[in-house]
Amino acid sequence: MAFPKMIGPCRPAMKDAELKQAVGKTIKSVEFGEQKTHPKCHQAEMIILHFTDGTSMCVIVGSNVTEIADKRKFKPQEVHTDLMVMWE
Repeated sequence: MAFPKMIGPCRPAMKDAELKQAVGKTIKSVEFGEQKTHPKCHQAEMIILHFTDGTSMCVIVGSNVTEIADKRKFKPQEVHTDLMVMWE
């Protein structure tokens, strides 16, 4: 399976610097599962990478679903998201 095509930088740009802090680190363990969310928010998954230097990095899903829910006549809880893991 091919990776999706990247069409631009992340927004806001500061997220890139956050992620790049992982460059050169060695992963000790990985957690991947369903995230506890606010009752008025969608379901989501998350990933936590634990590194051998004692630090950890978490990847979660963010969205604007609560901001648009009233405009679209749906409940945020009806929206489901996931994180898809791929290797190439």
